[in-house]
Amino acid sequence: MKTKDIFIERLQELEAPEGFAWELINKSHAPVVVKWRNDPAILSFMEMDNKLKLEDQIAFLENYCLYDRVDIILFSKNKPVGVFNIKNLDSQPEYGAIIGEAEYRGKGLGTKVKLLIFKYWFCTLNKETIYSRNKKLNEKIIKSNISWGFEKFGEDEDLVLLKLEKDDFINVSLKKFN
Repeated sequence: MKTKDIFIERLQELEAPEGFAWELINKSHAPVVVKWRNDPAILSFMEMDNKLKLEDQIAFLENYCLYDRVDIILFSKNKPVGVFNIKNLDSQPEYGAIIGEAEYRGKGLGTKVKLLIFKYWFCTLNKETIYSRNKKLNEKIIKSNISWGFEKFGEDEDLVLLKLEKDDFINVSLKKFN
């Protein structure tokens, strides 16, 4: 069974922060994801920093089953507040996150979510490695990821690739945040 199928099948085991809930992405989320993705405060940190069109997001979601990735929407009550994903699940799994609603940014929610997703990834799904690809100008996230135990794995002119092993997550991140 592919990692995507297992991830989705066991999604109910992914803990959400208190007061929040998860939902697997679907076409109904397209407008809000486009809004978040095109927010200048977010767009500048995206690897693909072109504006996303609604019709492109809908086409992506219509063919979602073809992609080796899982995207989940975080809800507070009935309001979507962010989207989180792991892509390249069966090759070089890469974590991505957008706290889309500005009033939820800078309050530690991203840290809580990352901890819960990584616990699910490493401890529930028993995976060994996860990567993060960040624009060099996103120094805050790069520094944060290194503090979690990520190690620099590569870079090019614009991006830094970081790698987190399961043992480093358990020995650094779980101790740091629990």
